[in-house]
This record gives sequence, structure tokens and C-alpha cells, in this order.
Amino acid sequence: MAFGGLKGTLQGSATSITNPFSTDAGSISVSVGDLIFVVCHEQTSNTATSASDNLGNSYAAVNAGSDAGTVTSRAFWSRVTVAGTLTTCSVAATGSADNVVLLAAVIEGPFVVSPLDANPADI
Repeated sequence: MAFGGLKGTLQGSATSITNPFSTDAGSISVSVGDLIFVVCHEQTSNTATSASDNLGNSYAAVNAGSDAGTVTSRAFWSRVTVAGTLTTCSVAATGSADNVVLLAAVIEGPFVVSPLDANPADI
């Protein structure tokens, strides 16, 4: 695989969001420098505040998220500092009866340590 290639994805969905809400179990081998991009889509309210994974990598929010009135989104990213087998990603969120979809994508690096050079608004 080459730089920028998709190494794999993890996803989860439910008719009620829990706190935390996690992807279904999977298995993706990650190396230091890979990029993990996590997106949480919620019905009605944007309550996702942070992301985490089973390896202990640190995540930053891409922006404050978006709220279209019926569907919301918030994205988080991590440059892998703890290599291993990624099996779950989670978001901290307010538990409710809202529908939710969570997606985590791993992109092969190495990416530089400096922050993202763009902070686009979710649409």
C-alpha cells in the first residue's frame, strides 16, 4: 500500500445513541504516522464532544460540527502515535433516542506531526 491509501474502515450505527458510542469491532493494523479520521452523524442534536480508540491515540476535533436541523455531523482526527491493531473507535456523546452512525477511516501515512493545514466546515 502507498501513502494516502485507505487501510480500512470501522463503522457502527444504532437507533439510539449511547455514551460512549463505539464502532462495531473490527481489525485494522495501524502504524505510527497513519491518519485516523472519525465522523459521527447524529439525528437532531450535535452532542459528540471527543473521540478515542482502543490503542489510546489522541484525537482533535476538525471543527465545531454542523447542524442542519435534522442531521448533525462532527469529525475528529488523529495522527497515530500508538501502533497496533485498531479494533474500535468511540465518541463521547449525550445518550438519547437519536439515530447515530459512526465511521472511522484509517489512511496510510506517514503524515507530518504539525496540525492539519485546513479546517473546513462540515456540510
